[in-house]
Amino acid sequence: MYISEILSDFAVDLRFSKLSKDIIEKTKITLMDTLGVMLGGVATRTGKNIIDFTSNLGDREESTIIGTNKRTSRQNAAFANASNVEILELSDGHRWSGTHPSSIIPAAVLALGECRGASGRDILASIILGYDVMGRIGKAIRLSSSPRLKGNVISTGTIGAFGAAIAASKILDLDSSKMADSLGIAGFLTPLSMRENYDGQLVKPIHAGQSAKAGVLSAMLAEANFGGSHEIVERFCDVFSDDINKSLITEELGEYFVISDLYYKKHASCRFSHAAVDATLYLMEYHDINPDQVERVVVKTFKVAVRALNQYTNKESTFVTCQFSLPYLLSLAILSGEVIPQQFSEERIKDRTLHEFAKKVKVVEDEGITNLFPDKYAAKVEIQLTTGKKQSKFIGTPKGDPGNPLTVREFKEKFASLAIPVIHEERTEKIINDIFKLEHLNDISELLKYLKPSK
Repeated sequence: MYISEILSDFAVDLRFSKLSKDIIEKTKITLMDTLGVMLGGVATRTGKNIIDFTSNLGDREESTIIGTNKRTSRQNAAFANASNVEILELSDGHRWSGTHPSSIIPAAVLALGECRGASGRDILASIILGYDVMGRIGKAIRLSSSPRLKGNVISTGTIGAFGAAIAASKILDLDSSKMADSLGIAGFLTPLSMRENYDGQLVKPIHAGQSAKAGVLSAMLAEANFGGSHEIVERFCDVFSDDINKSLITEELGEYFVISDLYYKKHASCRFSHAAVDATLYLMEYHDINPDQVERVVVKTFKVAVRALNQYTNKESTFVTCQFSLPYLLSLAILSGEVIPQQFSEERIKDRTLHEFAKKVKVVEDEGITNLFPDKYAAKVEIQLTTGKKQSKFIGTPKGDPGNPLTVREFKEKFASLAIPVIHEERTEKIINDIFKLEHLNDISELLKYLKPSK
């Protein structure tokens, strides 16, 4: 059997009743976190541009653009909602695949689920399935030793279409053959999201939206009897590398779920930076360091982080550039004591003080830390003081990892901080309560009607 057929058979057999309580509760937390991040994106200038663009297409009003009172087609709602999740760099991630499933899967599932009147159980099972397929394919590609394309594309946007397609197919209750067709179509439609869009281009969040849209369309086309190659997963992997261990995609299928092994973000930046940010905040607080005392900062981290985050910024930089700049991020940590979405506003980015301070930060590779990757996204920060003293801290497991998890209370606080500016405080508690009893909801529209501003 081809991999897509194995995955599709598994998807058809996956039932909510077969899922463990721990996996279900983890999925609820994940959905709450994603919806908060999505609402936070809606409040940004980029989010407003995405919403205006999508709503002005004049499409059928089938599904909600979350955080607004607007509706559009199911595929364009998936596009807008997924794009908005990507803006703040606060979405969850799977370190073994290097992907952010929440940027793709929930948006696709909710847009199609609302249109089809899916139940809370349907939504939860489909999200779990989408995360699994996306993470499994991504893991196999990431762990190959002779990459061809894997370092040149944004894996989330490129691989996510497969996860979105099978999750959407689950919502549509397709049979195994049509599910495999949807994966074949997804491989045909998936965007090749080139990494160059990390370099300050404001189009970057749209890679998630395009992938979610491709997944929804793939499932809809399969339902309409369009076929796709059942060999697509094997051939897709071959595009990336010659030595991919494809058995990793189906290994422990149904026993291990990707959604059980995610990290969640406390800081609004690339996950590669979080250990360094945690270490810096620890040093500033534990040693009671005044920013004026900081003479020099050295970050020792893994090779991939150095390559991705060792860039300096200036007042002409965009929020994307700053989210992927360790010098800028550690300047925020030292001067402000936090790395939150508000620190990436146009006004804040123009603050010359931040960029001047960033010149004190040096980012270098540590071979020992590189050897820990991708099992650990670690870093060591050394702060040289004007007094001559030097303080250092190593963080191997940043906050939000499975080994250093956020508490339920912290998840709720994160959701509220992002949601309240968009939907107002009186609705946030209602949404949180509904998410935690989602399996009892007969129609997901009952939740989505609260994820919009009060009239």
